[in-house]
Amino acid sequence: MIVGNCLFRMGGAAIILSNKYSDRARSKYELAHMIRTNKASDDKCYNSVQQREDDKGII
Repeated sequence: MIVGNCLFRMGGAAIILSNKYSDRARSKYELAHMIRTNKASDDKCYNSVQQREDDKGII
């Protein structure tokens, strides 16, 4: 839940993809390119979303 809140508050987007031919008539968009990146090896990226307790012990 915390990951979803962080992504969508920062301007993320969600898309439902389908490979069914019957959905083609209802679709508004067509996927032209897909780029996948993995930034887990970078410490700044890996630690960008964390859940911690504050001084009062509230998560």
